Amino acid sequence: MSSSLARFPIAYRQQPRKRRGRNAAQLHAIWVAALGCMLTAACTSATFPLRITTITVSPEPIVGVVAQMSVEVVSTKDEPVVSVRVYPPEGVRLVGGDLEWKGSLAPDIPAQHSWDICVLYPGDWQVTVVADSFHSEGVVYTDVETIHIHSELDSAQFVMGRWYRPTQRPDHLLPTGLPDPPPPSTCP
Repeated sequence: MSSSLARFPIAYRQQPRKRRGRNAAQLHAIWVAALGCMLTAACTSATFPLRITTITVSPEPIVGVVAQMSVEVVSTKDEPVVSVRVYPPEGVRLVGGDLEWKGSLAPDIPAQHSWDICVLYPGDWQVTVVADSFHSEGVVYTDVETIHIHSELDSAQFVMGRWYRPTQRPDHLLPTGLPDPPPPSTCP
């Protein structure tokens, strides 16, 4: 104990116990306030005008069933040049629609882009959607969202990326890779 006290300045070691406790409480309160400010600043994201608000898939994306995937994008500003692009993994096939939509957005009026997908093989598949808006001043706003599709032969679910928790059986590693050799496709 004496070696740990030797590290403190003599003035601190010789202060009455009551005063040290009050200083420690004040120091603790300062640290808590500083930590709260740092966490507030870190958790408050910058407000960008362009956002992917929702992604839906209907019906359930069961293996071999064609499902419609829709993305809604909205902006608080006038967006003259916007693109929305989907990046399906190897286990999910685009069977209808285009991988990319280009257009413009008026302020606070959502736009929706849809396409048809089909899950080829059972597993956990991550689909990424990217929305970009390009301005003449060289400014680009981007929003990225992912969904995870857990698909089996008789059931399926999809979860937005921020709420996803791995659901794959423990005997397989994530992410799901294509089987070798892949089974015959059940999609149109």
